Amino acid sequence: MVRRKIARSPAVGWCSLEAVEPAVVCVCCGYRTLSGSPGSHETCVVCGWEGGLPGAEFIAAVRAIAGAAPAADPDNLSGISIDFDHYLWRCPSIREVAVSSSADPARPLTARCLAESSASPRRVAEEITQAWQRDLRYAYWETHSVRITSTSVELHAATQVDKDGYFITAVILVGWSKPADT
Repeated sequence: MVRRKIARSPAVGWCSLEAVEPAVVCVCCGYRTLSGSPGSHETCVVCGWEGGLPGAEFIAAVRAIAGAAPAADPDNLSGISIDFDHYLWRCPSIREVAVSSSADPARPLTARCLAESSASPRRVAEEITQAWQRDLRYAYWETHSVRITSTSVELHAATQVDKDGYFITAVILVGWSKPADT
């Protein structure tokens, strides 16, 4: 795939087209579609993979809600933990789910999942994103960021129960092989 780069000179008014071969291979699909450095927040035109960690917009949204609303009580997360377990199990590409909560306000809820070996990272990302948006988030407000690599999918999320209510942050981590220490 070749991208075209347009150069313009406002003083002269001329245009030239230069063929630019993307320099970076997408870690998800393996095609040479990215022109930025690995970790940039560029989207692959073949598979839709987005590089980098949770985006600046996501981080800014979580900081804003954390400054305006109380965090959920870590001792009162059993209901949403049960929901995470139930709805992630319903994703066809997921074969194991373990949900844990912690007192860390930055990440009170973590779901660690194991994907079916035949499932593509893109498919897993679509399924867990759909589960988040349809079944797990609160109706009032949410934000999320998905990171896809060739060996993992991460969905970082935050949701608020109502205008004056608490918020919860969560992360769903999906891998294709079981960690050695579990």
